[in-house]
Amino acid sequence: MVSSVLSNFVLSNLFLSDVAKPNIVKSASDRREYRFVELSNALKAVLVSDSSATLAAAAVDVRSGSANDPEDVPGLAHFCEHMLFLASVKYPVEQDYDAFLKRHGGFSNAFTADSHTNFYFEVLPESLREALDRFAQFFIAPLFSVGGVAREMHAVDSEHAKNLQSDAWRLWQLGRSLAAAGHPHNHFGTGSLQTLNRTGVHSELMRWYGDHYLSHTMTLAIVGAEDLDTLQSYAADLFSAVPRSHPPPSGAAAAPPPPPVAPSASLFATAPAAFLVRPVRSLELLRIMWSLPPVESEYRSRPLRLVSRLLGGESAGSLRSALVRRGWIEGVTTSVERQPAYSLLVVDLDLTARGLAHWREALEVVYAALRAIRGRGVTQQVFDALHSEDEISFRFKAKEEASDYASDLAARLHLYPPQELLTAPEVTPAFDGDRTRELLRQLQPTSMLALLVSQTLTANATDGASSERWYGTQYWPIPLPDDFVAGLAAEEPRGGHSYRGHSYDPPAGGFCTGPGDGASEEGERAVRQKRRPDLQPGGCRAECDAEPLCAGFAEGGGTCVVYGAVADDPPP
Repeated sequence: MVSSVLSNFVLSNLFLSDVAKPNIVKSASDRREYRFVELSNALKAVLVSDSSATLAAAAVDVRSGSANDPEDVPGLAHFCEHMLFLASVKYPVEQDYDAFLKRHGGFSNAFTADSHTNFYFEVLPESLREALDRFAQFFIAPLFSVGGVAREMHAVDSEHAKNLQSDAWRLWQLGRSLAAAGHPHNHFGTGSLQTLNRTGVHSELMRWYGDHYLSHTMTLAIVGAEDLDTLQSYAADLFSAVPRSHPPPSGAAAAPPPPPVAPSASLFATAPAAFLVRPVRSLELLRIMWSLPPVESEYRSRPLRLVSRLLGGESAGSLRSALVRRGWIEGVTTSVERQPAYSLLVVDLDLTARGLAHWREALEVVYAALRAIRGRGVTQQVFDALHSEDEISFRFKAKEEASDYASDLAARLHLYPPQELLTAPEVTPAFDGDRTRELLRQLQPTSMLALLVSQTLTANATDGASSERWYGTQYWPIPLPDDFVAGLAAEEPRGGHSYRGHSYDPPAGGFCTGPGDGASEEGERAVRQKRRPDLQPGGCRAECDAEPLCAGFAEGGGTCVVYGAVADDPPP
């Protein structure tokens, strides 16, 4: 009795009061129990008790990523992620963490995205606490040995070398390199010997860790078979020691603050722009990218997600059906990238041989579709239909793998209130037609970058090519005549949605995407459902580097979501 009273007293002083603990809304079919807590060091955590669990898991998400790299050390955030797996003060034997997990039926992984870094593991339920103890040391007292720095630098370089022949990585990096200088989208996140093998990198690594790996910038998710009180005690015992601040490394100067980026800063400095791109393999693709203001905080209405779903739908009368009917494409994929300072909407048209010859006309149809959607597609009726689909999907959602679920939940804690941790990524509660139409109006040529990716058109091209700095991707500028650009931007005359005879006829029954279109967001793993995983960067730190991994904060599109990322293997 005394021990029970003492235990309750300790817990009440380590966490928010019971009155302040929010109730996490869950699906009626979800039998797991949830609890949100905040430790005394301001580290936020979500606990998931699953009595039927055959595997336990945990994840930590740090709200810093490759966009926070020093300008002169690209890849430092990713390099730091690698280093944390090696050893800690408490467990100084290198690779002890991974060896323990392997002995107890588990594995570990991590990825570095633009604005966050995510670490997660899976293990047999009876070994959860011991695994958590080793895991917590990443964030309490890691060892950055000089020898480890030298070895892991080569591991990062090997990862980059592996990606050099991947069209997914090449295309995404090209889009980054074509962004305006100084914009957070313009960076190289993987790193290599070229960027990391420099004097003083050990001190820079320690300083970067000290500046960014702080308790109040971290979130924790634990999924286990234990009851919530036991899981809460694990979190308190093992993660309350994560520091709020770190002393600077000996002799290191203070890190300069990153330059502020105005949300309205232009992403593509030369927009509108189009480039012909040489792929590695046989590929015929038109990728259209628009830069937009940040929408990360608009999760309750998610207007850009609605745009993406309407544009990427597959029902009769959709953009896809209009282009397939002409014989120009095999499919359409839409995606959204959300970052703190900007957003991207991306449309990929998988071109046929005929479509390659008519890519400009296909682009005109895309803009005609945008005008049609803006004029007739953004309605309460359409939103309600999609909302009903989302509610059904959420209600009957399949149970996730433990490690995936922990990874997603930890990342979501940065974006959503605890009460809406499960619902916010899946069901959009509010319709904001005005904001949706405003974003549609901003999808103009002045914010567009178009990449025509074609092995056919570049097979014999030799002169006038530029080479992207990090991957060597060759590309050529494509002139866009003023009258062509003006036509894309023009409002359609009354009575139609056509331009130069290239029309888009909206569906008579409205713009609902139909069953199966625009599946609700599956968090960071949603990209695994993509029809064309070969076009998206990804990988993982463990021995599963063929598996696509989405490493950004996901927002559902018509057929997929995707984010450029630095993911790991032994590592979009």
